Amino acid sequence: MSNLEALHVRAKALNLHGLLAHWGEAAAAGWLATLIDWEEQERTRRSLERRLRAAHIGRFKPLCDFDWTWPKRCDRSAFEALMALDFLKDATNAILVGPNGVGKSTLARNIAHQALIHGHTVLFTSAGQLLGELAALDSDSALRRRLRHYAGPRLLVIDEVGYLSYSNRHADLLFELVSRRYEHNSTLVTTNRPFAEWREVFPNAACVVSLVDRLVHNAEVLAIEGESYRLKEAQERAEQRARHDTEGGPGEQAERQSVKGAFREKPRFDRHGVPRFAVACKMNTDLRWFALAGGSDDPRGSAGATPWRQGRPRVVGWWVGRRAGRDDLAGPWGRWP
Repeated sequence: MSNLEALHVRAKALNLHGLLAHWGEAAAAGWLATLIDWEEQERTRRSLERRLRAAHIGRFKPLCDFDWTWPKRCDRSAFEALMALDFLKDATNAILVGPNGVGKSTLARNIAHQALIHGHTVLFTSAGQLLGELAALDSDSALRRRLRHYAGPRLLVIDEVGYLSYSNRHADLLFELVSRRYEHNSTLVTTNRPFAEWREVFPNAACVVSLVDRLVHNAEVLAIEGESYRLKEAQERAEQRARHDTEGGPGEQAERQSVKGAFREKPRFDRHGVPRFAVACKMNTDLRWFALAGGSDDPRGSAGATPWRQGRPRVVGWWVGRRAGRDDLAGPWGRWP
């Protein structure tokens, strides 16, 4: 196939009928390949943006930041096989099983994002939102349209199955959806309960056995065991706050050193030979107590200066703190200018 014939096939795939109608003139102009490249790139970009909005994946931690050493049990090679998206080609399912906080939803979102990048349609939803929306529809026609909506995507991710209990109607609706997608499109499910406990999720539902059977048929089941990663992060934040309260942050330590340096400075003397200090401190910390030796640099001016008596200066107490959203130095005379 010549280069011109390949460009003709690409233009036909893009449905550029106006260009195809004047193909001879466009081919002679010399800009045909550039125009088709631009059209393909722009359509790819717009398609990805549209599918990202429709997928409702939300914010998630990328796989490069996932701590693989935290779960006690997690088959990383099996997950990397899922990231290769081979199960989408075979229209098989994937199930992530594990306790709360071990990263099931994070891994599921990464798989969904990978499928979007490779051009597949994806829809991410929670079990509560999915079943609640379907059960709220009274019209049969509206229910059929909504089932088609959930049955259409190449990959449907149902998150958090097992956190709530559902009625028989919810179980029937989920079975109907799984049956429509069975061997046509792939479904990824995250759950905190083993399949033997799904009767507690759908109590008294007659279709639970059939539901589980169609989900796990030719499915990749990835079991994750470990403690909650959210609890680990919360404990680390609490320990960090405790260390900060005990030792103080870097900014507070630097300000503390600067204050110490100010009080170590050699005192100045006025024209009467009286030592004087003019120490103005602005702190970003809680209220603290400082001592200021008053001399002729008293903030009230020379008329209100307090002279030394018996060789000892008058000590004035100062509260230094944050007031009204700004750092002030306030004392008996109001704010320090």
